[in-house]
Amino acid sequence: MFRGLHRLMVAAADWQPRDFLIATIAAEVVTLFTIICLGFATFAAYMHLSASEGPVFAAVVISVAYGVVAVIAGVALARCTS
Repeated sequence: MFRGLHRLMVAAADWQPRDFLIATIAAEVVTLFTIICLGFATFAAYMHLSASEGPVFAAVVISVAYGVVAVIAGVALARCTS
């Protein structure tokens, strides 16, 4: 019992709030850049498909692609949590 408590106290003493803050901010910046990149990729795909096939076809293709990704992510999350 005391050995487990000692390990917990050692782990708490090694925790560095500054490192945690830096890692959190870095993760947020990476997420922001990923969202921006996804937005530009979606816009580029829409413009390309719109010019070659028409705006309705482009919208349908992009929405179906996002729907497939959402279903795959949902199935993966459901399998991980159960």
